Amino acid sequence: MNVNIFPTGTGSARRAANYLLGNKDHTGKVRSIKPELLHGNTDTFCAIADSTTRVHKYTSGAIAFRDNEHPTPEQIQQVIDTFRATFLPRLREGENYADMWVMHRDKGNVELHFLYANTELTTGKQLNIHPPGQKNIEFFNNFTRVINDSLGYAQVTPDPLKAALSKLDHKSPDFKESKAAKELLGRDLKRKILSQKITNRDGLIAEISAYMPVTRVGMNYITVQLPGHVKGTRLKGPLFTEGSNYQQLIEQYRQSKIPQYLTPEETKTAREKLVMQINERAAFNVNAYFKPKKQTYRRKTSVIPVPAKTPSKAVYGVQNLILPTKDNKPATVMEVEVKEPEQQLNPAPVKANQPAPQQSNDTAGTSNDEGSGALSTASLEAQIGSLNAQIHNLRILIQRARGSRLVRLQAELVALEARVSAINIELQKAKASQPKKWHI
Repeated sequence: MNVNIFPTGTGSARRAANYLLGNKDHTGKVRSIKPELLHGNTDTFCAIADSTTRVHKYTSGAIAFRDNEHPTPEQIQQVIDTFRATFLPRLREGENYADMWVMHRDKGNVELHFLYANTELTTGKQLNIHPPGQKNIEFFNNFTRVINDSLGYAQVTPDPLKAALSKLDHKSPDFKESKAAKELLGRDLKRKILSQKITNRDGLIAEISAYMPVTRVGMNYITVQLPGHVKGTRLKGPLFTEGSNYQQLIEQYRQSKIPQYLTPEETKTAREKLVMQINERAAFNVNAYFKPKKQTYRRKTSVIPVPAKTPSKAVYGVQNLILPTKDNKPATVMEVEVKEPEQQLNPAPVKANQPAPQQSNDTAGTSNDEGSGALSTASLEAQIGSLNAQIHNLRILIQRARGSRLVRLQAELVALEARVSAINIELQKAKASQPKKWHI
């Protein structure tokens, strides 16, 4: 099993969703097995993703199982749940994020394709499950290691002789053609390297020059002019890095074909590291989406501070991460310690001879006396009333809207309705926690 993030997300989310659910693959060939929508609402996801004015509207990727890996429906569900809990800790589907999961099986293996809108629903801020940087790449690689180990699958070992495409190639309009040409060239080069007809990078460059011009040579890449292409194509990877030992690459290639599994000590280390990485991502999400905005005050006025917006109590404390396992084995539970965020509010300025304003609390079930519990219920009901008024106004505007404005308003409506639903749940908890009054 391996996780791949695709270099897409700037185009139409609707077009991406239609492709995943369509009966034809990227070559136009009819799929032998129709795609299956596992999770998510297509219209909701597309409305939210396409409503943003950001360049990157969504994140697209896939969890691909190898041909000899046959996960059960229960394991597939566990892998999806674990992915969400790992890369979106403290966030909830429908309340904080919108996603889609589609299963493809037409290539002979199981591929779980996912789309995530790059917008956090309660704040409208950017939400990126795959931010740039080596630290995030290590996060995804470690997730892959832990899941493969839990399922009893061999670890993913990269092929050092494979010609890797750079990000610039993915963004070029000739991507599909250049990929096919480079794969054909890569197979020829691999055969000659394994037979030791090519023993170093200089010999590799000379061999490529017989097929096409080599326009630039860098420390870890070479640029070639593919036939029919105006722009150069960059080839990266161990093969194209200066000073690479080709004999070692051949040995690594042979080792990559031997199934490798984690030792008990390696398993423990990988899981401990994953817990740490999840906690770091959770802390980032709390800081980005749940901490209150800084208060600004006008002179000679008394302002009551607004309570911090916090995630619901259900995600506080120790979070159990259920890892999928092999058949006939009990589920593996990883305990991820999640601490409550510290809420520090700037005190409101108080006029002379006036008592300090009472601070309300809109988190249900946290007060110790009846009065504060009632205030919490009133605060939640007030929020629901305000949001319902906004929803009513949005529905009126939607009736007269067209085009991109209609899509944006529909996305705002979905986000507001999700927020009302979440607050309603908190309101019911608050009412249930209040002591009953007996009238005689």
